[in-house]
Amino acid sequence: MAEPKRLRDGLSGAIESDIDRELLKMKRAALADDEEVEDAITRIVARVCNDRIGKKPMVTVLISRLEP
Repeated sequence: MAEPKRLRDGLSGAIESDIDRELLKMKRAALADDEEVEDAITRIVARVCNDRIGKKPMVTVLISRLEP
């Protein structure tokens, strides 16, 4: 039996996939608010790290937006 993709990708892959999943669920207005996005990403990273390695890291989120 093959390992689930999430385990093969390691910690960074688990964090990335959880962030992607959460951002897809967020409403457009929430995605436009940098503070809401930052809070969501910080919570996700802390949760995944705590679940996988038992530690809550210091998290700094940098948001770069490209204007059309």
